Amino acid sequence: QKANVVELLKKYGNQRVRVCAIGDGGNDVSMIQSADVGVGIVGKEGKQASLAADFSI
Repeated sequence: QKANVVELLKKYGNQRVRVCAIGDGGNDVSMIQSADVGVGIVGKEGKQASLAADFSI
């Protein structure tokens, strides 16, 4: 569902819209991958989000 929000923003936003998604768990991986820029946070929920991201914190 989170990835769907990113896709809707990209589809219905104007052409200059860039989407950045920030996540910290495995359930955020699809959202991070579908965004133009993905940021993964390493934390209690593991490293899946940071491994799928463009940038990791």
